[in-house]
Amino acid sequence: SFKTALVAYKLKFKRFPDSLDELVNNAKGINFLESDRIPNDPWNNPYVYRNDGSSFTIVSYGADSAQGGSGYNADISSDNLAGDQT
Repeated sequence: SFKTALVAYKLKFKRFPDSLDELVNNAKGINFLESDRIPNDPWNNPYVYRNDGSSFTIVSYGADSAQGGSGYNADISSDNLAGDQT
């Protein structure tokens, strides 16, 4: 859902947003998600969003809410998912 929303945002504004919050709160008043707020990860923590201008990464730090970790505590990154980032 984030990828679809981020690509739609980029098509509209010609750039990726500076924060995930801009998907629901932006100057044009357009909501790119089917929610009025950015959801938390499965452990109820905020997602980490990085944007380098031409691509993005979204990370959940896993069950321990700390960067790194292994097994159940491992980070989950959009970089490790199938498909490219437009």
